[in-house]
Amino acid sequence: MLVRIETRDLHNAEAVAFNKRLLARIVSSDPFPAPFAAALDTFREHTEGMDALIQKAPFSRYTDDLQAADALRDRYTVGLFTLCTGYTYSENEAQAAAANLLLEGLKPYGSATELTTANYSKATTLVENLVRDLRARPDLADALRLLGLNGLLNALTEANSKFRELQESRTDDEMNGPDADALVLLRRDAAKAYTALMKGLESAYHYTGGAEPWLGIVAGVNQVTEEVAETLARRKGVAAAKAPAAS
Repeated sequence: MLVRIETRDLHNAEAVAFNKRLLARIVSSDPFPAPFAAALDTFREHTEGMDALIQKAPFSRYTDDLQAADALRDRYTVGLFTLCTGYTYSENEAQAAAANLLLEGLKPYGSATELTTANYSKATTLVENLVRDLRARPDLADALRLLGLNGLLNALTEANSKFRELQESRTDDEMNGPDADALVLLRRDAAKAYTALMKGLESAYHYTGGAEPWLGIVAGVNQVTEEVAETLARRKGVAAAKAPAAS
């Protein structure tokens, strides 16, 4: 089984280091199949682009924060669409009707994929308008309450506001330059490239019955990923321990 992580949980330099370690493990004396080779090339290209931009350190911490805020916003956006879709299958007719109503209300904003891949300014505005419309229409507000989705909508609002605040708080010239935003966009594209590469690797492994070179590659990738996953788990544990206890 192939072990994976959410690469957007990594800081900029950590993401590049992780990607480079993976690239060092994904090697073969024979040519890879064309689709896998293309996915590998895309992943390598994004990694090299990130590495070059991270050398311009003054904005690295800013982009760490910005991409983390973007990832959280994406999580809640996908969660809202996914939960609404899931409730359409509910055996409770009122819940199913409420979910279908919400999905109709969300249609003007496109799919979750379209929202989470839009450029930053457009995504921020779309989410703000989406939240406003869901709350302004009494029938949609009732549907949100019935399905218990107000908490998620509040979290999405907060994440979107945090993202806007980060963008508007930039004062350093380099942070306001194109490289800062380019790095955040590369982080997003690199995360997609990682997902595509892992899917390709897993597919090749199962198709060949775990034959070489896939057996060795999967073992090497899992070793690297498990080490990084442990680091992320420790970080979350420390953050949780430092968080104030709920009153």
